[in-house]
Amino acid sequence: MASNSADLDELVDELHRLRRAYRAARVADELDEIEHVLVDVHDKLQSTGSD
Repeated sequence: MASNSADLDELVDELHRLRRAYRAARVADELDEIEHVLVDVHDKLQSTGSD
């Protein structure tokens, strides 16, 4: 029975690692989108001569 408990603990730990990786990937994607928007705004401001 202890083996089953250890296996379950290992699966829970892996789930937590996967969840953190998924969240990190989502945050990275969101930051990429924000970066693209900021670059577009910057480029538009540069093209209008505004700072």
